[in-house]
Amino acid sequence: MENLIISFILGLSVMFFGMTAWLFFRRDGRLSVIVASLMTLLGLQCFCSLWFILEDVYLHPYYWKMLTCIDIVAVPFYALILKELVRPGSVSWKVSLANVLPFAIVGILYAVIGTGVLYWIMIAGAGMYGVYYLIWTHFNIIRYNRQLKEQYSFTENINLDWLRKILWFFFALLAIWIVDTVCVHANMDCFYLTASMVMWMIIDYFIYRHEAVMESLGARDGETEEPSAEVPALSELGVRIERLFNDELVFLNPDLKISDIAAAVGSNRTYVSAYFNREASSTFYDYVNGLRVRHACRLLRDTDWSIKLIAERSGYNSPQAFIRVFTKTKGISPSDFRASGCA
Repeated sequence: MENLIISFILGLSVMFFGMTAWLFFRRDGRLSVIVASLMTLLGLQCFCSLWFILEDVYLHPYYWKMLTCIDIVAVPFYALILKELVRPGSVSWKVSLANVLPFAIVGILYAVIGTGVLYWIMIAGAGMYGVYYLIWTHFNIIRYNRQLKEQYSFTENINLDWLRKILWFFFALLAIWIVDTVCVHANMDCFYLTASMVMWMIIDYFIYRHEAVMESLGARDGETEEPSAEVPALSELGVRIERLFNDELVFLNPDLKISDIAAAVGSNRTYVSAYFNREASSTFYDYVNGLRVRHACRLLRDTDWSIKLIAERSGYNSPQAFIRVFTKTKGISPSDFRASGCA
């Protein structure tokens, strides 16, 4: 009965990881390749485990070492996914090899001449490696979200707040994996596999959505990134930028990016960003949203429009984003602001 249950869960895992690998391999992008590679490794491990159970050789030392080898090689792919998320474009082939190769060498050594001491060194090293990258990711999410505000007037669907919450799932999975390697038991294997599938359903969804949005924004940036041959002086650049915001009200565009401003004034993102940081003493995000909130205040005072309509007319894609930014800026919700007499 025990073998039947674990065989069923392993079969589900093979199908899940196989389908997920196929889904991500169909997409372009470095992150998709890393995710697809990890899903392939996890699917291969589950397939081998299922085959060994059906052949009744699951607990044979040789086959157990093979599974452990695959398991340990998968560890750095978790870190590479986190690294590519918080620092897009940073995971080159050299970086990938530098992370994967040591684990592959140790895993193969264990599979060939494995001893108990090497096994525990391997598990302890993988655990410390995982904890390090979880902590590293936490701090780099803050850095990543701060950089977004230098480039975009919105952060919905492109920030990594979702990853900060899911990091706890990564930590829990790492802890379950370590316990599973220490206390080898069929029940723990079932729990680990089930937890893995549930967690990866959630993470794959967010990664897939996040990468699709960032690719879309990147494509549009590529269309408008062509810099002018002559870069205007910072003071002259400021005049052009102020004209865009004060006369043309470009801040009402809900998808406004700093590359759009750069293209409109005939400059590049570096100089435009420097203007906001030095002359306006603000990030691009805060500057644009300050104007949007000021515009919304006038609408709240002079019209009886709904909050949803005011959000749309003030440059927001959703009422929720408008309410959040307005409340953070003014210290009061739009409804309460209107009810207070719009002071």
